[in-house]
Amino acid sequence: MKRTLSLLLVFALLLALAGCDGTSGGSSSSSESGKESSEMTSSSVSESVSLIESSGASSSEASSQSQSSSAVTSDPSSGSASSSSVPVSSSQSSSASSDPSSVSASQSSSDPSSSVQPEEEEEEPVYTGVLKFHAISCIDRGDALLIQTPWNKTILVDAGKYVSGKQVVGYLKEQGVTKIDAFVATHYHEDHTGGLGAVLDNFKVQKVYSANINLDNVTWGNGDYRSYFRNFLTGRDIETGYLSAGSKIELDPLVTIEVLAPELPYYDFTGQRFENPINNNLSIVLKITYDEVSFLLMGDALSDCENYLLESGYDLKADVLKAGHHGNNDATGIEFLNAVQPKYAVSCREVPYPQIASRLQQVGAHSFDTSSHNIVFTTNGKTISVETTPKIIYQ
Repeated sequence: MKRTLSLLLVFALLLALAGCDGTSGGSSSSSESGKESSEMTSSSVSESVSLIESSGASSSEASSQSQSSSAVTSDPSSGSASSSSVPVSSSQSSSASSDPSSVSASQSSSDPSSSVQPEEEEEEPVYTGVLKFHAISCIDRGDALLIQTPWNKTILVDAGKYVSGKQVVGYLKEQGVTKIDAFVATHYHEDHTGGLGAVLDNFKVQKVYSANINLDNVTWGNGDYRSYFRNFLTGRDIETGYLSAGSKIELDPLVTIEVLAPELPYYDFTGQRFENPINNNLSIVLKITYDEVSFLLMGDALSDCENYLLESGYDLKADVLKAGHHGNNDATGIEFLNAVQPKYAVSCREVPYPQIASRLQQVGAHSFDTSSHNIVFTTNGKTISVETTPKIIYQ
């Protein structure tokens, strides 16, 4: 067994020696080739590794620069882009930009868009130093009176008939009116309130006043004018108020606006109720005073109301009188005129009554009417000037 094994080992050794001798040349070439290949492979690997490292370094540097730039531009308080800043990681940067609460107080204050903008304030009133009283020429008879105070507050007393709505609106715009601080409906008749709808459609009206009256047993004439008036206000966000004798409208500290009528309840000077408590006699009567100059606006008040005012103790003296009931013969009595002593009087109608003109002449008053012209009185509180402008039909 041992001999056999020895022989086999010897045979194997001989075979191995014979193989080495036959391939020694090629082995050297192969070894060199393999060495060269190995060196090339090693070089390629080194180059690849270098490229990978270089690429990785460039990528890392770019990422670092990008992060640093992001940190500068996302902070409005950091100044210019060259200012030093602490780099922010991508997760931190994302968190800072998506969370409004992460912005510092200094950042918020330096960015105007980040603060809550205040509500638009009302325009400051402009001081003109004069009061203007306009008697507007309406279509058909009807009252529409514009008062512009020294501090540019605007009051509209009545608005003419429905057909005069565009007329009143056009005139107000021509005078530069943009809003109305107070509208006063002296009473509910259509020739005083019919144009209110057009006014409300075109101007912001702060407050609407009407008479504070008990309407029981009041004669309205043809139609329920109170409902007609209230329909204009339905669905509108407008403050309303009620006036009676003793009330005041406070808009301009330089101007006093007193309400002289109607009184509650409605008694005449004998202590009895008016025999004819119609809507006209329940008109709001206003006295407007600027320094030494006064205006008395009678609405449609008739002689019964004039008699009440004569006995009321009010100071009725006024420089300008807006005659009651459009200058009809049932108002503007001679006793009343003697108490008022007007320098000027205005009748809001198409055709003035000659009898009223004669009474006004007796007390030395200059008479005007709105049949074809607008009448404008301007006062600085001491003197009065009068201007008439032709009626323009606004479409």
